[in-house]
Amino acid sequence: MSQSKRHFEEFQPHSKHKHLILQQYFLAWGHKLGLRPGAGTLILYVDACAGRGQDDLGNHGSPLIAAVAAAVAQESVGSRRETPFQIHVVAIEANRAHYESLARLLSPFGSKVTVLHGTLQERTGELEGRFPDTPTLTFIDPFGLDPLRSEVVRRSMSGDKNEALLLFADQAALRHFGAIAAEETRAERRHREAANPLPLFPGLAADGIDDLASAAVESREALDITRESALRIMNAAFGDDTWLAVVEQAPQTLRRRALIDLYSARLRTWGATFTLRVPIVDSSSVHAYTLIHASKSPKAYVTMKEAVSYALEHSPLPQNVVEHMRELVRSDLDSVERAVRRQFAGTTIRWAENTQDRLAPCVRRFVLETTEAYPFELDELKARLQPMKLPGRSIIYAFPPE
Repeated sequence: MSQSKRHFEEFQPHSKHKHLILQQYFLAWGHKLGLRPGAGTLILYVDACAGRGQDDLGNHGSPLIAAVAAAVAQESVGSRRETPFQIHVVAIEANRAHYESLARLLSPFGSKVTVLHGTLQERTGELEGRFPDTPTLTFIDPFGLDPLRSEVVRRSMSGDKNEALLLFADQAALRHFGAIAAEETRAERRHREAANPLPLFPGLAADGIDDLASAAVESREALDITRESALRIMNAAFGDDTWLAVVEQAPQTLRRRALIDLYSARLRTWGATFTLRVPIVDSSSVHAYTLIHASKSPKAYVTMKEAVSYALEHSPLPQNVVEHMRELVRSDLDSVERAVRRQFAGTTIRWAENTQDRLAPCVRRFVLETTEAYPFELDELKARLQPMKLPGRSIIYAFPPE
């Protein structure tokens, strides 16, 4: 049975953890964009990794999560606005059987949801024509067997309010790199060792060596095909071939991090101002993939942090695994504290937002918008800043000058 079919029997706990992040972010994203000053009447969510929409047990997948969240947010925002407001969901699926199942599943949502057969690459022009200048969140997997070209990701980020959530399959990227960097196949190594035996061991008979030689030739031809395919996928995803030298120079144990760093940097050249990397691990604490959120808005950056924190609090994964993931995203609070002290040196400032003056600076917003700290780290930071707290019920700090 293929991995895809097993995936839809029942979503694994780490997939359900990812779905918690998506659910919380979709809800908050719809509210924030719909209620922002100058908001238009339409925003768009595009799921380019749609699949069947749910597993065999009825657990919601990303397109169904998005459709439900969009309906909830649309009703809530609409009741608070005097102008019309709609969140339209587009789900794209290349597998014909999955597409047909998905279309049936999402049909009750009517015209608010569009299900398309194909790929994001094939449908990008159509969506740009149908939804011009529409704030869009696109959920993307850039590393499939058929590569998603960097140009498509760049176009998904082109609007002022556009953002992307990418399932960065770093394990697959490492395998692609391994195929590209391989200098010798196993069959070639066996042939080399047999043809040049150590003095204490006899060599194989000539016909045995010939068989190994034939196998070595076949494996080399197969590796060349694999290398060509891997290069095509990686070059398309990164936009050129300069990524290869960067990863080759990285120590073997740091190559995954090098790939993620490099792709995050590419996202910034394609329009992102903020990138947030969220490692996802399975029930055995084995790394599965990394979610990368790319946006232009500090509020979107903070909202995704809040969604990640929520998922950690409500995860179906074992508690020890959750704590492992929490440690993976935890920031360097020493650096965060130094940044706070430097930013507010010589001033008196509130911890939280002033409800009477929401534009006034505060420590909490500065930390979440400009540092890597997550909401679950804020209590520890407040404890560190306690010596500077002024007496009173509200949390107000007097920071000494530098």
